[in-house]
Amino acid sequence: MGATVQYDRLGIPVLEDREITDAAHDFLSEVDDTSLKTPCIAPIAGIIDYLETCYNLKIAFDTLGNFDGYTILSRTIFPANKIYIDIDIVYRNESLFLFTVAHAVGHWILHGKKKIRLQQSNRTLKFVDDSELDFWMDKRLGTPKDLIEHQANVFATSILMPKKTFLTAVIVKQMRMGIARKAGKIYLNQTSSSVRDFNEIVSYLHSIFGTSKQSIILRLKSLNILSFSGSKEDESFLYTYMN
Repeated sequence: MGATVQYDRLGIPVLEDREITDAAHDFLSEVDDTSLKTPCIAPIAGIIDYLETCYNLKIAFDTLGNFDGYTILSRTIFPANKIYIDIDIVYRNESLFLFTVAHAVGHWILHGKKKIRLQQSNRTLKFVDDSELDFWMDKRLGTPKDLIEHQANVFATSILMPKKTFLTAVIVKQMRMGIARKAGKIYLNQTSSSVRDFNEIVSYLHSIFGTSKQSIILRLKSLNILSFSGSKEDESFLYTYMN
């Protein structure tokens, strides 16, 4: 994140998704650029070590409790320069652990440099709690919290599934499946063959990047790799398929 970043009246950085993606790319280049060259699981352990060593960021593991019926998975405390990660997911769910750490680091990098004020309040945002709901909700960015969650999600996705190597992995798998003519694009409909091929590709991407089915599908959509060859019902079918 360069010094030229602009902030809105609440202190939230004004960034397009591509700028956040570029920031994630630069960060990975600084820490460990392996996943920018070869499709693989992001170096989360290395990222943690790097931030602790070079920036004195403290990353701890604890039980964080619940809010509004959802388990709190991470807590980023800006004044204390500290991130807490729910200890249960470290052993229970690798995909969720990877995304939680990358998402929390996104908050720290994107939102820790300037105080963020809550809308219609002089109170500043001193910490951010995140649940799984914050990772997957299709938000309309109607509140400051919505916007900073979206920005952290874009950062996390770009760290875990870098655009270039993610597309490379899709093409490699399609070529192995004999889908050479349209390699790099996935056209999904509700036919059994389409669903079967889609399942196989998503499972392969999960094995390479370690991320969840939901995050893989959202990444395929955000990069315009995935499209729907039928009607609107095909797209709504995808959301049922994801859940």
